[in-house]
Amino acid sequence: MLSDKRAFQGWFEAATLRWTGGEHDDYDESFAAFSARVSDALDRTIASLEPRGTAVVFTSGGPVSWAASARLGGSPDLQAYLWLRLNQVTINAGVTSFVVGSRGATMLAFNEHTHLTPDHQTYR
Repeated sequence: MLSDKRAFQGWFEAATLRWTGGEHDDYDESFAAFSARVSDALDRTIASLEPRGTAVVFTSGGPVSWAASARLGGSPDLQAYLWLRLNQVTINAGVTSFVVGSRGATMLAFNEHTHLTPDHQTYR
């Protein structure tokens, strides 16, 4: 079983690296379109909040990792690199939180999962 997990991890990392590279157009959605869609959704959510409001969004690790890496800033290449790194460690049902202030959305926590016992922690 361990070798199956390692094989999948290798395949997953190669596929995401290929996707983020943007040189292949055989994916249903390009990485550029995905990242723009996720950024737009986060921006719309933030804009819809009342002052001191709260939004709860349930999604998968890819969008969570993009929201985090985009808010950390930097060049598009740096953000894609950060996404690759963060996406590898995102735990299912982890909690990522942002606070919105005068500087926009700032990440407070990424992938917090102390509410999950080790036997309930899964990736992808």
